[in-house]
Amino acid sequence: MKLKEGQSSLNLYLPDITKNLRSPASPEKFLTNLRDHLSNEKKDAMAYFESAEEELVNAEKFLTEQLKEAESTSIKYTNIMQHKYVINKASTVVLAKANEGGDSRSMSILPQSVENVMENKAGMKFSFIAGLIPKEDKIRFKKLIFRRTRGNAMTVLHDLENPIITYDQKPLEKTLYVVIIRETDILRSAISRICETFSSEIYDIAGDIKEKEQELTKQEIELKAVLDATEKQIKEKLDRLAETPMGMEGSALENFRWFFEKERLLYNTLNMFKFDQSMCKGLCWCPLVKLDEVNRGIEIMRQAKKVLCSNLSPIHDHSMTPPTYYRCNDFLRPFQEIVFTYGVASYREANPTLFTIVTFPFLFGIMFGDLAHGTVLLTLSAYICINREKLIKAKSFLAEACDFRYLLLLMGFFSAFCGFLYNDFAAVPLNLFSTCFNKPVGDKGEFDREDRTCVYPAGFDPKWYSSSNELQFINSFKMKISVIVGVAHMVVGIFLKGLNCINDAKHIDFWFEFLPQLIFMVSFFGYMNFMIIIKWLTDWSSYSQNGPSIITLLIGIPLRGSDPGDVPLYDMEHKGDLQKYVGQYVLLIAVICVPWMLFIKPFLLRCIHGGEKEHAAIELSSADNLSHP
Repeated sequence: MKLKEGQSSLNLYLPDITKNLRSPASPEKFLTNLRDHLSNEKKDAMAYFESAEEELVNAEKFLTEQLKEAESTSIKYTNIMQHKYVINKASTVVLAKANEGGDSRSMSILPQSVENVMENKAGMKFSFIAGLIPKEDKIRFKKLIFRRTRGNAMTVLHDLENPIITYDQKPLEKTLYVVIIRETDILRSAISRICETFSSEIYDIAGDIKEKEQELTKQEIELKAVLDATEKQIKEKLDRLAETPMGMEGSALENFRWFFEKERLLYNTLNMFKFDQSMCKGLCWCPLVKLDEVNRGIEIMRQAKKVLCSNLSPIHDHSMTPPTYYRCNDFLRPFQEIVFTYGVASYREANPTLFTIVTFPFLFGIMFGDLAHGTVLLTLSAYICINREKLIKAKSFLAEACDFRYLLLLMGFFSAFCGFLYNDFAAVPLNLFSTCFNKPVGDKGEFDREDRTCVYPAGFDPKWYSSSNELQFINSFKMKISVIVGVAHMVVGIFLKGLNCINDAKHIDFWFEFLPQLIFMVSFFGYMNFMIIIKWLTDWSSYSQNGPSIITLLIGIPLRGSDPGDVPLYDMEHKGDLQKYVGQYVLLIAVICVPWMLFIKPFLLRCIHGGEKEHAAIELSSADNLSHP
């Protein structure tokens, strides 16, 4: 409970001094400085906890009182500013006319009709209600006054030329109103209630105007002095919390926050232990590579603190499933975080992060391939890798990207590499090598290869970007290369699943899940990749028609029995007979794999575990009968 109270006190005013707060360099440095500080002050952790709690509770009490006082004083200050404006703009002339003579001032904000009313009915006693309402409510306010008084009131509205500035420098967009009615208590009370519904203060405009202005000015000066003094005290208190204590790093408030977090984690861990006589016993998971290091730390604590505790003793005979632990460095960590967004592998399962190091940035490069933009990203990430420590020390905006510097570096490299293959430099083709399409065809600006054996050395020939079918050709290539890489990616994932099944001795999963998935993927989608590559490698210019559509061929496998049509993809000598037979076999394999993958495993699991559930249900029913004879 004390820890929660201390943390609530800590977090109450944290946003007010965030800009001036400085955090310790690292948890290790903070703990070292804390031990030295407690040793110099001759305090233990509990005494430091009590003093920190007392200081924060006192700070909370002081700041709460000061802020409440400042809030109420600020409201009074704003009301005085509004009252002065109402007096200066509305009261003088109206009161002088209503009281049959007096101080006559400008009636510039009143319409001529009001002046006429007062001059013609000077013998009658009028009442004036004045104040300020939000500008957007003025029309609604005027209608309500008219309906309530049945037209027996004159309402004058005037928008402020300049907004009223409050003490905290917030502008108030208001509209001045003056309601002129005959002096009756009932009517005045009704109009006052309408003004209150609009959150409007009703200001007194009767009496000596100059005297009222002087009195309000005096109150304004006094309240401003009170607000200045309160603000100064609050700032001084917050500055003291932002100062760095002697022998520590970071602001006092940040040290308190880190200390409370350390204590919270400590007590949460102690709550997991079981108290047995004078000892606390508990179970924990420790990586084997860290076991000796942990035992050395326990030995050092035992000798230095004279604490009675034992080393970690491995327990080999247990049925608990260990948690997953991955040793990561700065290079692997961002890729591991990407994998964690999809899920965490079970203990001793194959970690796909090693494959993600290549597949993720390479797939990004396929989609984002541009030599110019990729070079910019590559250069920026290389700069972050080289100047990481300087950027963190200077608190640069690039410091946020330091943890992902190697990921950005590989993404920039593959983006520039794929952009080079696409021959795309900021959407402009580069003619780095001599084009092969140098033979004009017709007068439409089309070209053909003069030498049929000529091949552009690397990537796309720049002439493709000036051809009529540029978009169709390039988008088709990008889509197909993405399909090939994607299928290869999924096949690798299925192989990892098979390795996990072998490692965990999951025979049912291996034979009735991994195996049909692999066969289906390799046969159907592998055959699709095979057709894509065959179509690329075939010179279709020697045939009367262009190559067949891959999508059409895939759809034709189940619908037309893999009929190759007029133009087969391969085996042209036999009019695509081999293509037809291969497609039919692929369809047969797919039809076999689907029920093999979906129905056999659930059936086997029900046969294995169904009887156990029925037996448990019978035992539970028997127990109920015994309990309720």
